Amino acid sequence: MYIVGLTGGIGSGKSQAESIFKKLKIPIVDLDQISRQITQKNTEGYSEIVKKFGVRYLNEQEELNRYLIKEEIFKNNHFKKDIESILHPLIFTECIKFIEDHKKAKYIVVVIPLLFESKNFLGLINESLLIDCDIEHQISRVKKRDNLGKDLIISIINSQMSRSHKQKKADKIILNDDSMFELEKKIISFHNYLLKKIND
Repeated sequence: MYIVGLTGGIGSGKSQAESIFKKLKIPIVDLDQISRQITQKNTEGYSEIVKKFGVRYLNEQEELNRYLIKEEIFKNNHFKKDIESILHPLIFTECIKFIEDHKKAKYIVVVIPLLFESKNFLGLINESLLIDCDIEHQISRVKKRDNLGKDLIISIINSQMSRSHKQKKADKIILNDDSMFELEKKIISFHNYLLKKIND
């Protein structure tokens, strides 16, 4: 089983890349989606967060207030570590289940936003693929997608590993400063390279 770790900074185009791999019928699992699933009301992740913090981070429907949690994570490193200690083992377990269920695939893609900061996932993958773009594209995409202010977007970008550091660590880099059409061409080229590599 060949595993590709797909990563990139906020607004780099990971979701666009993910949709292209899906069109190519490649099994793909997104750790952010797993995180959302395991923190739905009355799931294990949800219960552990409530056990640790009480009702402070719940909304009127008694669901997790994701915006409040996200805001707190960027302000409070101790809180960030507490949340990660709860969710990361659960996310890793779900990811392993997905891999086990897709053993017969030529390769699978795991979308890991903080791949290079995670020893567990670096040890799991065979190859890393970085979706990369300049900061202006990141800001404009996140503004459009999440309706966040420029200052908050920049603070999120600055809290992540630097672009140059990620470029040095990545096995393969796809630049996403152009259209979706151009990104699709680049990913199809990567897909063909990978199939050849796996089959050789």
